[in-house]
Amino acid sequence: MVEVKTEAGAAGGMNPMLVASYATIVLIWGASQVVLIPYVVHLLVLVTAILYAACHWSLTLLEEPPKEGEEGYDPDAPGRDTLKQEDAYQFPIVGSISLFSLYLAFKYLGQDMVNLLIGGYFGLIGCGALTMTISPLLGALAPASLSKPTLGWKKTVKHPLPDWLLENPLDLGLMFSVAGLAAFALSAGGIYLYFFQ
Repeated sequence: MVEVKTEAGAAGGMNPMLVASYATIVLIWGASQVVLIPYVVHLLVLVTAILYAACHWSLTLLEEPPKEGEEGYDPDAPGRDTLKQEDAYQFPIVGSISLFSLYLAFKYLGQDMVNLLIGGYFGLIGCGALTMTISPLLGALAPASLSKPTLGWKKTVKHPLPDWLLENPLDLGLMFSVAGLAAFALSAGGIYLYFFQ
């Protein structure tokens, strides 16, 4: 088993490089709203900071989750989502369907409606990405009671579709922490300001 320290450094504090990467992301984004930053500098600094933060948080995939009977075992913990070979096979199909639907949208809907749909899509995706980026930072800074996923719901739904298409029964649910909810509110506010100002 590989030991990986993702949340804390040797002294028990936050990783200073991770904090610096988050600060760089925020500073570059904020500065680019008021100061003209050369494209190459903006791209290299922002991508480097984003990649560091993403790679740091992906290190949790190297940790083995506790098995039943071991300390820290949680039967309700979500499983790992990693890219499988079957998923990669679907990329060309999904890409073709996406491009064809975009063609149909431009052909049969007006340009204003297509721009609204694309803007709404990128707004939702941006809000989700920003929430997933800010949430670990707020979770690390907040007390442990606000960082645990205690809010949400879980439901099992049966459906008529075949099992090879979608597992039956389907487990639906959403669990989040107070820190995650605060990250979502900040993200939604940032997306709103970006699109409507």
